[in-house]
Amino acid sequence: MGCKGLEASFLAFQLNVAKKDPTGRDTFIISDFSIMVNYIKEVLKERCVILASVYPSDFYSLLWEEVPFVLILRIDPRELEKRLARRNWIRPKVLENVLSEAFGSIYDDVDDSFLNSVIEIDVTNKNANEIIEEIFRKLQNNDFGAKIDWLQNDDILERVTQWLHEFDSYRYGLS
Repeated sequence: MGCKGLEASFLAFQLNVAKKDPTGRDTFIISDFSIMVNYIKEVLKERCVILASVYPSDFYSLLWEEVPFVLILRIDPRELEKRLARRNWIRPKVLENVLSEAFGSIYDDVDDSFLNSVIEIDVTNKNANEIIEEIFRKLQNNDFGAKIDWLQNDDILERVTQWLHEFDSYRYGLS
């Protein structure tokens, strides 16, 4: 394919635009998307780019002419909880991420006008080849849009209630 793969967080550190979150959360923010976009546009002059990011609208709104579609990889929040725990993430950060996935918060960051360009894939229990096959199948069938709703699953809905209570206890210093 000849594409260059870029991951936004690593690129932000490489270009020195990743800054500590001023709200005190244990995370980083990107201080200047324009520097990253200019870098990506330079790379695009020579080859295609596959950009992995948790900030889709920030990039898509600046690169929309060059972006044929936005791929959003989703994972069952229960499986995400297990994976993040195995990576020794701190519990409040695990809860923040599983709740974001359960509620589909990624779509809060995708402008409505771009939803017709979204390909959404559930990657739970799939290997890389299965994911790639599904991406190509969805492209061939023009299968775009947000379709995964984890809250339709009663077990996940019950877990969300538990996660919210636990998250509140961290947020309000009860843990």
